[in-house]
Amino acid sequence: MKYCKNCLTPESNPGTTFNEEGICKVCGYYQKEKKYVDWDKRMDEIKEIASWAKSKSNGKYDAVIGVSGGKDSLRQALFARDVLGLNCLLVNNPPDIITETGRKNIENIQNHGFDLIKYYGNPVVYKKIVLRALKEYGNPQKPSEYTIAAIPIRVAINFNIPLVIHGENSALEMGEPEKFTTKEDLGGSAIGFANSNTVQGGKASDWVGEGVTLSDLLPYQYPSLDEIKASGVHAIYLGYYLKDFNSFMNAKLGIKNGLSFRDESLYDLGRYHRYSALDANINQINGWIKHVKFGYGSATDRASIDIREGKITREEGIALVKEFDGRCTDRFISEYCDFLGISVNEFNEIIEKYRGKMWIKDADGKWKIDSPIWEQEPVNKNTDIKKVIRRLNAELGIVQDIE
Repeated sequence: MKYCKNCLTPESNPGTTFNEEGICKVCGYYQKEKKYVDWDKRMDEIKEIASWAKSKSNGKYDAVIGVSGGKDSLRQALFARDVLGLNCLLVNNPPDIITETGRKNIENIQNHGFDLIKYYGNPVVYKKIVLRALKEYGNPQKPSEYTIAAIPIRVAINFNIPLVIHGENSALEMGEPEKFTTKEDLGGSAIGFANSNTVQGGKASDWVGEGVTLSDLLPYQYPSLDEIKASGVHAIYLGYYLKDFNSFMNAKLGIKNGLSFRDESLYDLGRYHRYSALDANINQINGWIKHVKFGYGSATDRASIDIREGKITREEGIALVKEFDGRCTDRFISEYCDFLGISVNEFNEIIEKYRGKMWIKDADGKWKIDSPIWEQEPVNKNTDIKKVIRRLNAELGIVQDIE
């Protein structure tokens, strides 16, 4: 496969393109645009937006924030209240199988002094459409992405709350495909949130059938642009306005404010850190599925971000990706299959249908990636991944090792 010359993003990442220097468009944004941003001006802009929201709320809630309780949503909530002075209503859509860490974190964010709504969708409907998403897209998380997009802005419209605050703009930070983004989507406005690669419009009608009606799918329907405009609700990406809004800094600030993180082996998680994907194990499963479909997983995503942010070198990133990408403990998969009511073999057979063309079989008949990055740029023998992980953890103020 072909990889970005700066980070480790492969050409198989949906929507990825490389410039003449072999740099992906996300790294290009970091190198040619992000480092020249006038962050003071953007801070002034978001403070103006906050003032506007307070003027429209009539002393009621100023903003809605969708939260999991993890590092990003914790920072969003604290910044919106403590820096912008907004009266926030938090909205949580609990995952199908919440982890104990997830329970602790949603309690922690509320205990910081926030009103919070928990929105539970119909589990019977959810299981039906998750199975469809698994079979038709090879992505069991797709329906959850619909609700993440739709519920916060739906709550804002229904309660007449003027502002919705999301975290990062994936069109900028993750390189969304051009067909799902507009010029407006590349700024601070999040009105086009439902146009992301995963959600692709957020149409509840996509899931009608097999005993599921449109009236069963209200949590999955993102409001139309006309409805949003008529309501007067505005939505923004906080990450667009803050220079240091990134996973590492959000984790660092989160840990200082009571964030709980995972304690499983990094080999079980398929990551080299324990501070993301905290509330549900489906995130780890999805990282493994992405590895099968596109030849890269969660470790590649994290390493590419850390390289751009200067947290690790490219050589360190390659070593970490080789060690952890595509890993997921069988326990997570078995637990999720029990929840869906299918066998592990059936689950694996479905995913196998989506295996990407970058996979070939070796002499023993086992799948391997054709020309992975660590073969194109052999891992430096002096790179000690344990030391890299300890260094990153020390900066976060925690002490953990691989196991």
